[in-house]
Amino acid sequence: MEHYGIYENRGRRKSAYPLLLNVLHPAASGYGNAIMVPLVPLAKMSMQPPKKLCPLLKIQHKHYVLMTHIPGGIPPQEIGKCIKQLEGEIYEVKNAFDFLLNGI
Repeated sequence: MEHYGIYENRGRRKSAYPLLLNVLHPAASGYGNAIMVPLVPLAKMSMQPPKKLCPLLKIQHKHYVLMTHIPGGIPPQEIGKCIKQLEGEIYEVKNAFDFLLNGI
């Protein structure tokens, strides 16, 4: 599974979180679940969370909010195909996790 790859969600919460971002480094994979962060379509949000904590990402011509504050262990059978590999957005994602974990 690709580090910073965005995958389809095949789990029971796919209607709320259609996409998942893999944040687990390949060196730590192979132990069961993957650590994924859900993405919510911006259009479904009544209010946008703080951008510093929840960056906005454009995926397949739609905007999604990365919910860094709710990561979870996802079993492999609930993870669909990879639809995008983050590139320039990685720094925004890393900054959001830095803010989440360290307050900076």
